[in-house]
Amino acid sequence: MNVSFENKFIWWAAPRCASRQTATLIGPFKFWIYYPDETLRHEGLLYNQFDIPDNPNAVNKQPFTHYAAIPDNVNPNDFDLIINVRNPYDWMVSCWHAEFNDLHSNPDAQNVSFRDFILNRPNTWYDNLEDVTDLQCVKYGIIPKYLIRFENLVESVLSIPFIQDKKDHVVVERWIESVQNNGYRNSYRPEVKDKNYKHWYTQELADIVYEHKKHYFEFFGYDKDSWK
Repeated sequence: MNVSFENKFIWWAAPRCASRQTATLIGPFKFWIYYPDETLRHEGLLYNQFDIPDNPNAVNKQPFTHYAAIPDNVNPNDFDLIINVRNPYDWMVSCWHAEFNDLHSNPDAQNVSFRDFILNRPNTWYDNLEDVTDLQCVKYGIIPKYLIRFENLVESVLSIPFIQDKKDHVVVERWIESVQNNGYRNSYRPEVKDKNYKHWYTQELADIVYEHKKHYFEFFGYDKDSWK
C-alpha cells in the first residue's frame, strides 16, 4: 500500500491500470510504501520533480507498490482513498498482451490466443489479492474518494486537488503530453498492437469476463455491454 501522511491519501496502484504513469505525478507527494509480508517501510520520495523539472531522471523513477491491503497501524478513515481502475474487458486484454504479446519485455512470449488465455490460463495480474480493489474497499468499509480511470487518465488525475493545484506546472504539462503520445503498444506483435480491446471479444468471452468481475463492474460503474 502507498500512503501519504503529509497529504492524507492512500493510493492503490493496480497493475495494468496506468499505475506507472500515475506514479510520475503522485510520487513527489511523499508517500510511504507498505508490503504484504513485513511491517517495515521506506520513503517513496526520491526527489521533488516539481522543483527540478529539467532533471532528466525525474520521470518514472518513483517507487511504489501494487499491493492494496492496509496495515493495522493505518486508519483508512483518516485518509482520502485514490484507486487506479480500468474497464475489466480492456484490463483482461491488456493482461493477455503483457504476458503473451509484449516482445520487448518477454521476447520468448508464446503466441497464445485471447480465447485460450481466458479459458485455460491463470491470470495472476487479474486475480491476485493486490488487484481486487473493489473487494478491498468492502473489506475495509471505505469508499474511494478519487478514481483514476485508465480510459480517462488525464482528467481523472487532474481532478485530485493536490495535483490540480499544480496543473499549470511544466512537469504536469510534460506528463499530459507523454500520456497522449504513449507508444507502449509498439512492442506488441504486429497482429495485435493496432486493435482496440473490443476486437477480441465474442458474447461467450464477454460473459465469462463479466461473471468473473461482476462486482468490479458494478462497484466502479462499468457497463456490462461495454465490450460491444
